[in-house]
Amino acid sequence: MTFLPIVARELRVASRRRGAWLTRVSAAFIGIAIGTFLLLAETGEQPAQLGKELFTTVACFLFVYTTIAGALVTCDCLSEEKREGTMGLLFLTDLKGYDVVLGKLAATSLNTIYGMLAVVPLMAIPILLGGVANAEFWRVVIVATNLLMFSLSVGIVASSVSRSDHRAMFLSFVLILALILGPWLLSMNGWGRSGRPIEWLAILSPAAGCFTAFDDMARNAQVRMVFWTTAACTQIYFWVFILIACRVVPRSWQEAGERNQSRGIFRMLREFLEGSADARAARRRRMLDVNPYFWRAARKRTKDLLVWILIIGASLLWLSTRPNGGDTYFDVGRDIFVIVLLHASLKWWVAAEACRHLSDDRRSGGLELLLSTPLREEEIVRGQRRALMQQFGGPVAVVLVVDFVFMLVTLKLGTPDERSGWVMVYLILGGFLAFDLVTLSTVGMWLGLSGRKTNRATIVALMRIIVLPTAVFTVAGILIAIVRPNGNPSLMAFGIFWIVLCTVTNLVFIASAKNHLRQFRDIVAQRFSSKFNQPPLEPAAATQAPVSVTVSPS
Repeated sequence: MTFLPIVARELRVASRRRGAWLTRVSAAFIGIAIGTFLLLAETGEQPAQLGKELFTTVACFLFVYTTIAGALVTCDCLSEEKREGTMGLLFLTDLKGYDVVLGKLAATSLNTIYGMLAVVPLMAIPILLGGVANAEFWRVVIVATNLLMFSLSVGIVASSVSRSDHRAMFLSFVLILALILGPWLLSMNGWGRSGRPIEWLAILSPAAGCFTAFDDMARNAQVRMVFWTTAACTQIYFWVFILIACRVVPRSWQEAGERNQSRGIFRMLREFLEGSADARAARRRRMLDVNPYFWRAARKRTKDLLVWILIIGASLLWLSTRPNGGDTYFDVGRDIFVIVLLHASLKWWVAAEACRHLSDDRRSGGLELLLSTPLREEEIVRGQRRALMQQFGGPVAVVLVVDFVFMLVTLKLGTPDERSGWVMVYLILGGFLAFDLVTLSTVGMWLGLSGRKTNRATIVALMRIIVLPTAVFTVAGILIAIVRPNGNPSLMAFGIFWIVLCTVTNLVFIASAKNHLRQFRDIVAQRFSSKFNQPPLEPAAATQAPVSVTVSPS
């Protein structure tokens, strides 16, 4: 038998897809746009300093790309096979677990590797400008490669233990955040003797190499040792996760059957999360009286609790990163970082929940059954929207109140020169949190209804509402730097432009999504019209006289 046969086949298939070319071009274009903006905006600096800034900015972009993109492309590669029922067919042959895992890993990671390779040559340009050494360049490449391998392995191990795509994505990002932020937070707090921090725990975080790869820190021999130790730990993560996936896949594809959850710890855990049987029945009756699809989308109370757990986790992150030696818990830079991280998590979660139920029900045929009942499509959309409000309404209100408190503290503690800028930042973050969530809920329902995969619909919704305005804003900044190289607009002008841009984007996509949702029944019917796409027989053709056929005697 050929060694790793699935790897060879999947690589040939993936190399012929249009996405392989599109990923390379998109990643290279983003890197070029970032470099062009810096070169035009910092024309008065020395070439060495300019090269250093360009190198650092592109490297940070590459670090973020490799950390996120790897998990996105692999988190559904195995779970999709299990949902479709094709995973068992592979194991009817003499294929092993590593054949399937490495084959899927090679197929899904090809485009992501192409994207990284398209950006790496851009980081070599600052070497010509000066300020960047060859060793620093190769250290950054090593860190980016390790981060990509780490995120790919996390995604594939999450996919190996999950059957649904949204759970696999959620698990992969939880693992990434836990392994990146966990050791760093533990190293900052007093867990050692006499309450002293254990600083060496930071080397267990794969993100530690992002800081120790640059020459500013790597000139110290101890820091260089930390860099290589972190690189080794990241490689260990990769191979451990791959081995776990190879071990789990041959067993996890089988139907587990209905487990007995009426006794023991399973019953206690279910009653703690969902309530007793009487409480669940009363909750079900209340929801069914309001809207049947509202019950369908919000019947599990665990989802509501998980959002509150996210808020509590962000609060613990904020408390654990208190400035050393400070007499206050507030620090503007740290507060903004935690707020942006929390807002991004909420936006991703709302987009995923808005897409999930409609996408799953359309894929399983449940929407066709619902539309055959007296339940109208407007009630289905209204029930999904109400479920989102119940799950995220309270937590979002708490987050907005916290944002307002942070803004008031900034007005009190900040200098007069900084107050206006930070207040605008807080107002933009808080205002567009609510606005973006409303937009993502509407656009997510439309994309989940029309798309085939929940994860892809979630990413497309985030690309339209979050990434698109950011890209347009960046391009506009580049054009302004080209037209006015010596006089850039004020911070207030940039803030107003950002508000107008995001507002127009949200309104356009909300109107488009609402217009498409009016065609709810037609979109659901397309699932069958795509299978039976033969044109109906024309009435004239049906009444035509039959064609006579003459058969020769020979």
